[in-house]
Amino acid sequence: MRKAHLVPLSTQELDLLNELKVMTGNYHYVFSGAKRSE
Repeated sequence: MRKAHLVPLSTQELDLLNELKVMTGNYHYVFSGAKRSE
């Protein structure tokens, strides 16, 4: 099994990601790709 890759984030980065989540919804990925499987 692969090991998780953990990246420490600053408070400002976490705040930004939380704001994006509110604006875009609760998706698995932060940014959509060029191709969509849906």
